[in-house]
Amino acid sequence: MTPIEDPWNPLRAATATGHRDRLDGLAAIERELMAELDRDRLLRLVLRRLADLFGAATSGHLLQGDRLLPWQQTEAEAVRVELAIGEGVTGRCVEGRAGLLVNDYPMWSGAVPAAVERGLRHVMSQPLLVRDELIGAITVARIPRDAPPFADEDLAVLGLVAARVALALRNATLYEEAQARRSEAEALARVARTLTGFLDVSTVGAQVVESVVSLFGCAAAGVGLLRPDRTLTRLAVGGPAAGRLPRNFVVDASIGLVGRALETRGPAWSRDVLADPGLALDDERRRIVADAGLRAALATPLRHRNRTIGVLILAFSGTREFSEADTSLAQAFGDQAAIALGNAGLYEEAGRGRREAEVAARIARTLNSSLQVDVVLQRVVEAARELCGSDMARIALLDPASGAMVFRYWVNARYRGYGAIRLTASTGLGGRVLATRRPLRTDDWTRDPRFSKETLPVIQAEGIVTQMAVPIRTGEHVEGLLYVDNRTARPFTDRDEAVLVGLADHAAIAIRNAQLFTTAQQTTTRLQALSAKLIEVQEAERRHIARELHDEVGQALTAIRINLLMLRRSGDAAAAEARIDDSLLIVERLLGGVRQLSLDLRPSLLDDLGLAAALRWYMDAQAQRAGLGARVSIDALAREPAPELAITCFRVAQEAVTNAVRHAAAKRIELELRERGGALELVVRDDGSGFDVAAARARAARGESLGLLGLQERVELAGGHASIESSPAGTEVRAQFPWPPPAPGAARS
Repeated sequence: MTPIEDPWNPLRAATATGHRDRLDGLAAIERELMAELDRDRLLRLVLRRLADLFGAATSGHLLQGDRLLPWQQTEAEAVRVELAIGEGVTGRCVEGRAGLLVNDYPMWSGAVPAAVERGLRHVMSQPLLVRDELIGAITVARIPRDAPPFADEDLAVLGLVAARVALALRNATLYEEAQARRSEAEALARVARTLTGFLDVSTVGAQVVESVVSLFGCAAAGVGLLRPDRTLTRLAVGGPAAGRLPRNFVVDASIGLVGRALETRGPAWSRDVLADPGLALDDERRRIVADAGLRAALATPLRHRNRTIGVLILAFSGTREFSEADTSLAQAFGDQAAIALGNAGLYEEAGRGRREAEVAARIARTLNSSLQVDVVLQRVVEAARELCGSDMARIALLDPASGAMVFRYWVNARYRGYGAIRLTASTGLGGRVLATRRPLRTDDWTRDPRFSKETLPVIQAEGIVTQMAVPIRTGEHVEGLLYVDNRTARPFTDRDEAVLVGLADHAAIAIRNAQLFTTAQQTTTRLQALSAKLIEVQEAERRHIARELHDEVGQALTAIRINLLMLRRSGDAAAAEARIDDSLLIVERLLGGVRQLSLDLRPSLLDDLGLAAALRWYMDAQAQRAGLGARVSIDALAREPAPELAITCFRVAQEAVTNAVRHAAAKRIELELRERGGALELVVRDDGSGFDVAAARARAARGESLGLLGLQERVELAGGHASIESSPAGTEVRAQFPWPPPAPGAARS
């Protein structure tokens, strides 16, 4: 049937039919078409008037894409189904763009089985056409078995009504679109005013979601910020169905509508995401969408300064088509949201940089003013939580006794048993950091397969979802671990990692300073003890010399004096000769004692013949004096050691041998002096009873016995290293000194 272009005349149509009742019905339709601009009410009123006019059920279908969607109907008996073009009377009418009348519908070849089952008897349909634009169709159906069939004039009247309804619907649609554009413009203006009032990214995201749900009437909406790994950080989610989405649900930005929107840099939509073959949804995401009751969806990129920073996602509970106006509005809204998010991000970035500088300065002041590592590390853990915006932060330090990491400092923790936890290279995320010495983070701790789950009870008690840890390193050695944790699905970023690494460096400096301070304190204590011992030894040596001079030299000189006095008084030659012999023996003994005393103080052989000769002489003398076996093995040295090094080696050997003789009841002592790997090595070992080296060091640290401490101090002052190993089978003292190669052409010692 050809559409009627000119305004119709209901009075002429009524006159042609000869029915007075139709005049009233058509006049009512005319009045309602002229007065109504709401499309839904208009079609509902028209269908009701047509139902009264024809004594039949009526329905309206609107064309969307290649489908006819039921819009309005007047009776439940009417078949309300979605139709394809060409399907049933309505579909054939639309396909041919002309009215169609079918009486005795069950016998018609194009009958729809569902309509036949519902008892449909007679049907006629007219397309809704405005010029060449097809809008939909109006269908009138009679169902009772005894219902009269439709006549051609009924179809003609329906055609006249359809032509006028099409124009009215078109006008109503234009009016609604104009009103919608106005409302959308006003809404966008309100959103712009609202968003410009916030400079916090999270708050802006929440406002965007709230506004888009209100504007589009969607079941759920979300804003995601794009990360370098092509996943989206969930910034905000809202809407009636938002509570049915998992809180840790991460959208892959490379697939689905989101991937399509990012790839095309424009809106992408689907009338049914579960039935769309072009969307690559895995089983888990398909289940999540179905459980949330979501079907249609639209995604639009958030573009800021020619860069895509995220995606705005709208989801609807039913299937629906999206018009160009819908996508344009969504993109305009997304652009406005992107501007607000970009500005808020820049503001937050500037503020964060300022906070980082302030915190770094505060920690630096603490480092410079305090050597208390507990104070500094607690400040570091508090700064980590503040700068990374985390719910919790912790520090675990190396326990020397067990070799494991133990939590020492934390902020905002709930778990109370941290003191009993031991972290090793095989324990959880921290274990991976220990093993690789590199930072590591996870967006879902419980599901991440990269590390073991021994600490799951702690994670559950704390409610941790995302976590990041970095090593606290001094050189190549890991001294501890610095953690930040979130109890929501908010992941940590590259910026967070850079901040945490910087704070770990501050922690490492604090630990190193504390170690150096402790070492300095221990060294000071040892030096004080050694100084006191040296004074004691010096006084003992003076007493020894004084005693030797008094007992040996003094008595010998007294005896010689008496002999000389007796010689002067005696006239007996034989007696005088005996006195002279006795005096000579005393003088010889006195000279030997003085010589031995001199050698004990510093052997002249060391200055005259060198270190090797002095060591051999000393070992022989001690072996004869103590009655023990001695073995001396001295390699030919490339050169003679410097005097300072020679006396150090001699005193080390002297101390080691003296200890073996006095305290270990040794029967045999061995001494070795050799060049080895750029070092001069002195080794003294005995077969005595041995001793507890750790206990001896502790006594030396308390100042109770400083022989061992003095030996080590001598070696270290000479730039060397001393080691002592002892067991019930004997003791070995080993001292190594730097021994660079001789100059070319130098003679060997």
